[in-house]
Order: sequence, then structure tokens, then C-alpha cells
Amino acid sequence: MTTLHSCHRTWLACALLAISASLAATQNHRGDLVFVEPADGRFYSASYLFRVDPAGTVRTWFAIPVGQNRAGARSYGACMDADNRGYVATYGDCGIGPPTNCPGGVLFMDPSGLIRATVAGLGFVQDVVLEPNGEYAVLQQRDALDPVSRLFRVNALGAVTTLVAGSPLDLPTALIHDDATGNYIVADRAALLAISPDGRQITTLTTLPTGVARQVTRHLGTGDYFIAHETAGLLRYRPGGSVTTLLSTKTTAVVADRASAAMPRIAFSGTALGYLDLRTSAVTTLGNYGPSRATHVFRHADRNVVTTRPTAGYWSVQLDFPGERSNGCVLALSISGLGGGTPLADGRSIPIRTDAITALSLQGALGGILQVHGARLDRQGQGWARLDLRRFRHLAGLRVWIQVLTLDPWAPLGIATIADPVVVVL
Repeated sequence: MTTLHSCHRTWLACALLAISASLAATQNHRGDLVFVEPADGRFYSASYLFRVDPAGTVRTWFAIPVGQNRAGARSYGACMDADNRGYVATYGDCGIGPPTNCPGGVLFMDPSGLIRATVAGLGFVQDVVLEPNGEYAVLQQRDALDPVSRLFRVNALGAVTTLVAGSPLDLPTALIHDDATGNYIVADRAALLAISPDGRQITTLTTLPTGVARQVTRHLGTGDYFIAHETAGLLRYRPGGSVTTLLSTKTTAVVADRASAAMPRIAFSGTALGYLDLRTSAVTTLGNYGPSRATHVFRHADRNVVTTRPTAGYWSVQLDFPGERSNGCVLALSISGLGGGTPLADGRSIPIRTDAITALSLQGALGGILQVHGARLDRQGQGWARLDLRRFRHLAGLRVWIQVLTLDPWAPLGIATIADPVVVVL
């Protein structure tokens, strides 16, 4: 990776030089979206994953092959797997009729939908999310078989740990892992809850309209939460403030754009796919894109920076920037978190807060702590680094943010991509 001394296009240098870029393109996420369409036990005989391009055209789709009774196999949530290639989806074998008895779990699938592994026995599962350490959080809702709602953690080997069982979880329907705080955020029947990583502390962030909140997302750039609510519409919650309504029509899925975008927006779905500009509140609707009952949406293979932890305190960092063959690359660390960041002259911003660790990482002065392979991506737009914090195990809980920029002399400010930052936790 290029250091501050060997590359004048780091964000610190850009801020100091105040390079003008009036014709710069915005950096909205232009990759595909993946929607989850659940079976309803009546007219739709299976659940599906639809991959949709930014114009609203369905590129690929496949049925999720789950359940003893395929006509009742319902999948409500899904995400990319830890390798950023395959999918992880929830399922509940509900049978025909209303979903009152839905034993289920999570499926690990390859990009074509072939099941690689199954973790069963988790009850009526509503949502699954990937955590920064490569594990998964799974949200289960009570049903006729099991009167208790739960939050589980599932590790890479399929081992299940119960984090929360019962109250205050009532009828939870949506889950995210909030990388900025380390908490789990759960949408329940009438509240948005924050749950600590160990499940011991549960705080009500705000009340929600009564009904089903199908999905929650957080925009790292603004720090706001967005909730897709079946009856109240598209909602926005600003921490410390109140809930406001952005769209009053039925909304069942929502996902935030890239945090660094000059024109931040979110994608949503109800009966059609649309984008909402967070600065102007303008809505762009792409019409009916095929799947019309989506209960979840996520960005396809959106993580440019993928971390795996082979041992405690040690991470392998894989970089993946499709289409950026041999571009230069900058990797920096921060222990000061997100918020504020560094604005650039073209309207984009660097989400992380810079600190002394940032400067040292840019200067290549962290020694064996940060080992980076090369100053450029390879011909496939890939690279790797290693982060070794084993000597700092006494700082358990320390959150280290990884920020990556790719460099192209023809790009605005010479910066092609500002990846969403990722966090690792000691």
C-alpha cells in the first residue's frame, strides 16, 4: 500500500491541498442489490433471492431450497457470507397457512444457491447479519412451538450461543449489527432496541409505530437509522432525536448507500424499487422490478475490505475492488471511530476520524503491527494485508477501524474508491 510519503493523493494531502474537482462524479454504490422474497404458503410456493442491477433489472434469481414442505418454506432475511461470495439466508418450515409453527434456521449457500451447510433448530428465524469478526447474529421470533424470542450468535463452525432469551424481545422482526457501536439493533413490535455484544445490556433507543418493521439499516456517513415499516412507511431515526416519516407508503426493505458518497442515498422497496436522496429527499422510482414482496435487501458483494481472524488478535485483510486492475491503494487505521471524517473537495468524505494511529499507518511506521503486501492492487483488483494486535490483548474491547482508498490518476482527486470502513475488535 502507498504511504503518505510515497503518494500525494492520500486524504490528508487532499485536504491540505484543497484540490478542486467541480466535475467529479458522485460515488454512490453502483453495484447490484439482492432482495429476499418469502413464500406465503398460498400463492408462492418457495422463497427466492433476486439479484437486481441499479436500473431495476433482475439479473439472476433462484429459489431457496429449504423445508420439508417447500410450499411453506419462508425466508425473511439474508446477507453475504464472510467470504463476500456466497449467501446466508434464514428459513422457517411453516407449512401451509399462517406462519404460526415454523421450525427453522440458517442456510449457507454458494453464489448459485447450492446449500453448503445448514444450522437448524433455531425456531422461527427472522433475520441474520454478519458481524465484523466473521460470526453471524440470528434473530428468532416466538411461535406456537416456542413461546420465547431469542437472539443467537453462530460461529464459523456452526456452534450456537444464546445472547438474549425472552423479555424485552417480544415479536422482533429485523436485526443489524451496528459497527459504529458494536451493538445489535433490533426492531421489535413497537420499539428499536440496542443490545450489547454480550447480550447483557438492552436499551430502548426509541419507540416505533405498532406493526411490522421488516428491515433496519444505518448509514455510516450520517449515523442515522432507517426503518422499513409495513404500515408506517419509510422511517428515519436520528440518535437522540425522534422518529420521522420519509415515505408514508408501505416499505418492506431498505439498505444504506456507501458512506463516502457525495450524494448519500438509501435504496428501498415496497411495491417498487426506489432511491431516496438523503440531502434533498428526492425519490427516484424505478418501477416494478419483478419481486414485489421483498422483506429484505442487501448490497451484493459490497464489502471491498473483508477481514478474517484465524487467531485471537490477528486478522487477515482481503481487498477486493472489481474493475480496478493495478490501481494504487492506501490503507490506514484509526482507533477514534466514525463521525465527522474528512470532507473532500468533490463532495465525498472519508468516514473515519483521523488520529495518531492514522498518521503512523500512513507513514508505514507501525512495524509488524500492520503488514501490507505491495502498493498496488493486482490484475484482478485484489490485495491483502495483515493486522497483528496480539501484543495488545490486555486492551480487550479496543476497536480498530480500517479505511482503504484506491488511487487512479483519472479519478476525481486521484481517488477512485473510498471503501466503507470496517472495524475489528480485540
